[in-house]
Amino acid sequence: MISDEAFNEAFKPLHIPSAYHATDSWRDKIAFALAEIEAGTADDVAIELLRLDPALDKTEVDRQTQSILKTLFDSGLIKGTKLHHGVLYNLSKILVPNSGSTHPGR
Repeated sequence: MISDEAFNEAFKPLHIPSAYHATDSWRDKIAFALAEIEAGTADDVAIELLRLDPALDKTEVDRQTQSILKTLFDSGLIKGTKLHHGVLYNLSKILVPNSGSTHPGR
């Protein structure tokens, strides 16, 4: 059994930075790039990351993006749809407000 502290660290919500910073962790960079494109494969996220920071090494970007997105998906911190050519990842952001009411019939 894991401690409460270890559990909280492992399953804390994914933080999405408000802006891209070259000094951020790979996880934060990849989360930001995914948020920018809203949904995409690991290749799509890598392309966005290289667009944001052309100085990054493409091989390292590809490796980090594949690994981190898979880890986030496997732990339930991001959503994804498995396709024949990979997984289409997304952050499950609500883009359209609910149209229902808390008072049905009014």
